[in-house]
Amino acid sequence: MKSKFNILQDLEPEEEDEAMEGGSNISNNLLNIEEIEQLVEQHLRSDDCHTAAFWAEKLLAISRRQGDRSLSERLPQIANYLIVLTAARAWQTIVTLVERHDLFSKHLVFAFFNVNALFNKEMFSEIIALPIGHLCHWEGVPFITHDTATYIFAHNDISRNPEICSKLDDLVKTHKYDARLLFLLAKTYLMVQNRPAASSCLRHCLLANPYCSEALHLAIDSRLLKACELQEIVGSSSAAVNSSGSKIICHLLEIYDINRETSSFSANSLRLGSLLSDDLSFQSANSFRLYSQGNVREAYNITSTIMHEFGYYSKCFLVHIGCLVHLSKTSELYQLGHSMVKLQPEREITWYTVGCYYYATGQYTTAKKFLNKCTTMNSGFGEGWIAYGHTLFYIDEHETGYELLSSCFTNS
Repeated sequence: MKSKFNILQDLEPEEEDEAMEGGSNISNNLLNIEEIEQLVEQHLRSDDCHTAAFWAEKLLAISRRQGDRSLSERLPQIANYLIVLTAARAWQTIVTLVERHDLFSKHLVFAFFNVNALFNKEMFSEIIALPIGHLCHWEGVPFITHDTATYIFAHNDISRNPEICSKLDDLVKTHKYDARLLFLLAKTYLMVQNRPAASSCLRHCLLANPYCSEALHLAIDSRLLKACELQEIVGSSSAAVNSSGSKIICHLLEIYDINRETSSFSANSLRLGSLLSDDLSFQSANSFRLYSQGNVREAYNITSTIMHEFGYYSKCFLVHIGCLVHLSKTSELYQLGHSMVKLQPEREITWYTVGCYYYATGQYTTAKKFLNKCTTMNSGFGEGWIAYGHTLFYIDEHETGYELLSSCFTNS
C-alpha cells in the first residue's frame, strides 16, 4: 500500500538513487525510507503521536538532502510533517515553523495549519489579523490582504511549480482543510462577537463539507443559522447529492426545525428516524424539539437516559441543564455541577452548570458570579449570557439585564 508520507513517491527508481546519494551521500543501503514512513503511520494509528512526530522529523531532514531542494520544492513534505505535528498537538512548533518561513501566505493548506494552531492556543486576535485574503475568496468572510508586492511574491513563488501546487491542492481536497479552516474562523468570529462573519463562515463550511456535524451543531447551538436554512445549504451542496450522509443530515435538521410539523415529514424520513432511533444525535435532536415545544418532562426522560449511560454528551447537555432548572431538580444539578468542576474546570459549560444550580435555588448573587465567569471564559456563549441576563433581573439590575437580553435576542 502506498504510504501517504512517502516523500519519494514521485521519483522514478533511478532518480530516487540519485536523490538519496546527493547532498550528504545518503544511500538506499543506509536507510529504508518506507520503513521510517511506516513507523510514522504505526504510531499515529496507536495514538502515540509524539513518537510519530519524532520519526516524521527524520523524513523532513532527509527531504532537505535530496538534491539540495529549495523550500518551495519541499512544501508537500513540510505539509505532511505539519499533519503529524497537528496530531501531536505541538501548537507552538507549528506556529513558529509556519510563520518563520511565511508558509501561511504560500498556500491555503499552511493557512489552515497556522489558524488551527493559533486557535488551540486561544490566540483569536492573531487569527483575525492574518493576511490570507489572497488565498480565500468567500463572500461575507472578512480577510486582511497582503500588500501588492508581498502578494505577487507569494503567488509567483508557488506558481513556478504547478506540480507542487497540485499536490498541496490535493491535500486540501482530501482532508477538507478549506471547510475546517472556515469552521475555525466561524468559532473565532463568534468568540469576538462578529456573528455575521461567523454565520458566513458556517455557510461556506457546509457547502464545502455538508457532513461536518460540528458546523451544524455550532450553527444550531449559537443560533447563527436556522434549521431550515441549514437544510437548504446542505441540499444545495454538490458534494451531498442523494448520498446516505445527506439523507441523515437533512432528517436531523428536520427534527431541529421546531416550526415544522412532524406530520409534514416524508415517509422515507420517518423510516430513517425509526432506523436511527437509538442514535445519540437523533435522540438529542428529539430532546431539543420536545424541550423547545414545552414538553420538558419528555425531553428530560431522553437526556437523563443519555447522561446516565454515556456521561457528558455535548449535543444534549444544554437541553439537560434546561430541563433540570425547569423541573427544579436541584439535587441533580448540584451533583452534575460538582462532577463537572472536578472533570472539566477549564470549560465554560462547567461554570454555566454551577451558575444554573445557584439560579435554580434562588441564590442569585452567587449565580451572577459563576455566570459572569462562564461568559468571561467564552464571550460567544449565548446560553450563558441569557442566564446571566435573567439573573440580573432578580438582583434589581433590571436595566442592565434588559439591555443584555435584548442584545442576545437581537443578534440571534
